[in-house]
Amino acid sequence: MIKPLTSLRFFFALMVFSCHLHFIKPSDSKILWWLWENILKEGYIGVSFFFILSGFIISYNYSNILLWNKHNFRNYIIARFARIYPLHLLTLTLSIPLTIKYLNREEHINWFLKFLSNLTLTQSYFNKNEYYFSFNSLSWSVSVEMFFYLVFPLLIVFFFRFIKSNLTRVLFFIFLVLAIPFLIYNLKNIDHHQLFFMFPFVRLIDFIIGIFLFFAYKIIKDKSICRKNTIIEVFSIVIFMVFFLLKDNISINYRFSVYYWIPISLIILTFATQDGLISKFLNSEKMVVLGELSFAFYLFHLLVYEYFCALNIRIFHFSNPLTIIFINLSATLTISYLSFKYYEKPLNKYIKDKLNVFSKLKQN
Repeated sequence: MIKPLTSLRFFFALMVFSCHLHFIKPSDSKILWWLWENILKEGYIGVSFFFILSGFIISYNYSNILLWNKHNFRNYIIARFARIYPLHLLTLTLSIPLTIKYLNREEHINWFLKFLSNLTLTQSYFNKNEYYFSFNSLSWSVSVEMFFYLVFPLLIVFFFRFIKSNLTRVLFFIFLVLAIPFLIYNLKNIDHHQLFFMFPFVRLIDFIIGIFLFFAYKIIKDKSICRKNTIIEVFSIVIFMVFFLLKDNISINYRFSVYYWIPISLIILTFATQDGLISKFLNSEKMVVLGELSFAFYLFHLLVYEYFCALNIRIFHFSNPLTIIFINLSATLTISYLSFKYYEKPLNKYIKDKLNVFSKLKQN
């Protein structure tokens, strides 16, 4: 585990949380509205961070294992399945009551097909919002992540066995990175949000960027540049903030993916290799725990808000946006902690232990 990267996950999950505060209105508060319009609603870039980080971390943990021993593929898939599917299944189940209103005679089949696509984590392959955002709408990204996990062994073999030259690897990578801006510019009459932000085959570029960041990490981690350098850490954050401040000059179509590749990559590579004052803060036990809660926090926060809205209409009648934000943030953090400690970790271990036992029995 690279602790600073684990801790950073919480901050980017918090960004995704902030971009879903759609209930903020101009009449609530001029300051709050300005924050929402200029900062908070851009929080969807947290998803790009998670996709790129996923490529880096999966490479960090599994590249050597999968490259030199093909029999480890099964254990790799078990580990990834145990990591994401139990929580996805729980949030999918909890989202069912919120969809009951769609269960009339005419929509039974559609409801079942949407449920089946969520159950099999294939909803992101459908070019329809009603599938992407059905049930727990945030699980579309889990569907994309599962696609990454499945193709990762093929990517590692391709980059290490099929392509022998480092120069060829770099040229291939450059070609992939340049392909997306070219497509964005030339494909006019399409839904850019669905294609470039949500479609697994396109978002695979983010994952591959993470893999190449791991290649870079291996090269520089033992060099003299890797030292306790707070200046480099501050520089990476400043670059990220500069990109963020200039965002209004960039088309939203590019901001869905391409625009933030450089600052996010710099953040990941910096905090993977440096040990300055900011890294020391991110290394603290409390920050690492928050980072470990980030997956649950990400998957629960919209469900918490939807259930809160249902209760608020009938019982509480809160109208102050700050109160609503505080309640939802506190509730999501609490539920995420309970889920991580009493559901995710125990079930993760149980699945790995059980399936490994079955594997040994088969071999005998």
